[in-house]
Amino acid sequence: MDATFLQKTAKYLITTYPNNLSDICIVLPNKRAGLFLKQYLSKLINKPIWLPQIIGTEELIELLSGVEIIDNVTQLFELYEVYKKSIAEPETFDEFGKWGQILLHDFNEIDRYLIPTSDLFKHINEIRALEVWNLGEREITEFQSNYLKFWKQIGELYQLYIKHLADKHLAYQGLAYRIVAETLVKNPEQFIKEKISWDKVVFIGFNALNKAEEKLITELKKQQKCEVLFDTDEYYLNDDLQESGLFLRELKQKSAFQPFNWVTNKFKTEEKKITIFGVPQNIGQAKYVATIINEISDEKNYTDTAVILADENLLIPVLQSIPENIKNINVTMGYPLKNTPLNNFFEIYFTTLVNAERFGNKGALTYHYKDLIKLLQLPFSQLIFSKEVCEAIKKEIVKNNWVFINKEKLAWINSQLTIPFKETYSIQEILSQCLECIEEGKNRYVANEKSDIELEYLFQFALLFNQIKTLLNKYPFLENCKEFYSLYHQILSSSSIALYGEPLKGLQVLGMLETRNIDFKNIILISANEGTLPAGKSFNSFVPFDIKRAYQLPTHIEKDAIYAYHFYRLIQNATNINILYNTETNEFGSGEQSRFVTQIEHELSKYENITFNKQLVTYPTIHKKEVAFNVKNTFAIVKKIKERFAKGISPSALITYITCPLDFYYKYVLGVNEVEEVEETIDYSTFGTYVHKSLEILYQDFVGKNITEQDLNLMLKKVPTTVMAVFSEDFKDKELQSGKNLLTLNVAQNYITTFVKNEIKYVKNLSAPLFINALELELKSELMVDGVKIILKGFADRIDSCGNQLRIIDYKTGLVEQSQLKIKHIDELLDAKKSKAFQLLMYALMYSKTNNIDNTELTSGIISFRTLSSGFMPFMNNNSATIDETSLTDFEALVSSLIKDIFSVENSFTHNADAMYCEFCG
Repeated sequence: MDATFLQKTAKYLITTYPNNLSDICIVLPNKRAGLFLKQYLSKLINKPIWLPQIIGTEELIELLSGVEIIDNVTQLFELYEVYKKSIAEPETFDEFGKWGQILLHDFNEIDRYLIPTSDLFKHINEIRALEVWNLGEREITEFQSNYLKFWKQIGELYQLYIKHLADKHLAYQGLAYRIVAETLVKNPEQFIKEKISWDKVVFIGFNALNKAEEKLITELKKQQKCEVLFDTDEYYLNDDLQESGLFLRELKQKSAFQPFNWVTNKFKTEEKKITIFGVPQNIGQAKYVATIINEISDEKNYTDTAVILADENLLIPVLQSIPENIKNINVTMGYPLKNTPLNNFFEIYFTTLVNAERFGNKGALTYHYKDLIKLLQLPFSQLIFSKEVCEAIKKEIVKNNWVFINKEKLAWINSQLTIPFKETYSIQEILSQCLECIEEGKNRYVANEKSDIELEYLFQFALLFNQIKTLLNKYPFLENCKEFYSLYHQILSSSSIALYGEPLKGLQVLGMLETRNIDFKNIILISANEGTLPAGKSFNSFVPFDIKRAYQLPTHIEKDAIYAYHFYRLIQNATNINILYNTETNEFGSGEQSRFVTQIEHELSKYENITFNKQLVTYPTIHKKEVAFNVKNTFAIVKKIKERFAKGISPSALITYITCPLDFYYKYVLGVNEVEEVEETIDYSTFGTYVHKSLEILYQDFVGKNITEQDLNLMLKKVPTTVMAVFSEDFKDKELQSGKNLLTLNVAQNYITTFVKNEIKYVKNLSAPLFINALELELKSELMVDGVKIILKGFADRIDSCGNQLRIIDYKTGLVEQSQLKIKHIDELLDAKKSKAFQLLMYALMYSKTNNIDNTELTSGIISFRTLSSGFMPFMNNNSATIDETSLTDFEALVSSLIKDIFSVENSFTHNADAMYCEFCG
């Protein structure tokens, strides 16, 4: 590899300015290139001298403009200050911020390119007027009128904003560029005399210059105060179709940039090896970096090797994938604060406050249980509040089914916490509480001797919140939590933790723009996908595309050309080029390699000095073989089951064993239960409970009595209020007034209303009175199995009788069909599909064991609320609804045999593949 561009530049500067090197100013596209240039200059100097001033363009502009350049957030606040004064009914800061950012970007571009603003805004207004123009005489609507007013106010706002900043001696970057260019053109000699203290200003390695930069260089060149050095190659400079040379070709035509130094011919003369890797997934690319690095010689300790990230979100996966033997790594990018675990805490904390303001109001916040539980489950919350306290609060919320939390509920939660949730917050109180959390976290980390990285996170967030505090003291525009959250997001997006390393040693990890002017022998470029390199079209501007073209403002075409230049310049100066792209197609990418990569494949492969290699990297597919999992029954397990059965076993437990033995093992041996959760909306099982409870309340006064048609008619009127009262025990009226809960309430009221109406018809057609024997009756009976006393137990929803016919009734809110309750042989009850028939017969068995059923026609059946028109659906054996002594004896023998099977150590608890509703089998 020949001398790099910066080595060549250093040699040129020493040769050209041997005696006055310290009297020149060197301007580079970025600061990083300055570090390398200083190193190369130091190697060529054999005596102590003052180095020249080396600065970036923005720094030069700030020096020459004589104004203070403010950051993006301050720009937005200053613009809002002007907006509020100029508009009769201004929007809130939050609403304004959504379009104010776009406006600031446009103002910046307009000024950097020295666009005559009066003409530009006039043309924009005319185009917008044409959009609402109609051929008839009809007047435009109020909406259209406001639309045009908005566009008109943009031009006025620009003028007011410029004056406002000038009065404060402030400027945004584009305005500073305009100030410098216009002041220089007005009186070049005076400007240079007052502002340019150097003998020469040398611009090095620039590609795309804005109009203000061009004007500055042109005027300085006229005064012989300027020199420009380019880094380009004949290959793309002399080809009009190459977008990478778009800007340089234009500059080459202008006299101010003559002589046009330097143009190389490296693409056609130097040996290059280009390897393109298609790798599945972004993480796959990051991991494959290690393979490529291991094939590169470490003779120079990788100082001539760079890993370049077209997608900077891959920084952490890449750093984690770099081989451990590489000791020196320099990362030019900071680690975004938004990716830190601590940001997760603040994101959820602010979301909790925003939602609390939405569910309540600014003066009395109402917290939602999901937000609080999510917050309390975070590691940082459990650090500052203690894990035990967080768990206790969660249990209390779930136990009491608190959906919306305020007043007494909030007071109880706050009694457990060192940093309470308030019922109302000012913005300053939010900031104070954030800093309080950080302080508490710091104390806990120090006490626990945690690593420095967590303390660094806390320090950076403390800086961020103090920055917000300073801004809000100066600009008190925020009115609520939502606006504060938006501001937090905006500042967070540009905040990062600096990653320190030796900038001139070891492997370099850079973003695409940071490679400007820096050359490497070995390049590993990651995420070279279309849509990432280049980024593709994005039109985040109020200036229409056609107007931009007419006024020579940059569009996505020019932005793509900038990235094309960086891409080709990297290859131009490298020898060993490795390009990786993601082959996977998903919602975030097409799986297509960048068109830049496709371009070099077709164009450069014809040169003998350049060798191409393309590989599709695949990872071996792991074939997962399903292994049937089972638990061998043991004497210890049997002992535990017998103890359980001696206390009482329900039909549901035996049905679970029939359906899936392994599910039975998890539930009734290990005692694994469903996770208890807050019911924000009424779930299916709770709905069934509420219907059962409502019916119990409606019928409770008739237990031990006959119930008449008149009684049922009076009951019918009570249905809505009774059901509402049952639902209200767990849910507030507000929670039952809308959404899914309201629909569920209405369904329950309709079900029970229809049920009572059917009861009226049923009673009217009876030849004898209907007697209510019992409601929610606990049934219990004993059964001896192999000398072990088993207690069978269950609850019958209702038992009634008419004459000598007795009905055991089970209410079901789910769908039940008569076919599920019919059998021809008792062994059919061991089929999971007949589980409801099994349950009904077990109820009949338990009732018969404890009650005299002589001369009684016993039936056991279901009333399904999904098919109320079917009425009472009885268990049927061989088409007979009457459960006789034979059926009960056969069923008792079947239950005994089933329990013996459960007790047998010869058997295993195995998952039934046909079982559809196993909760824990996986």
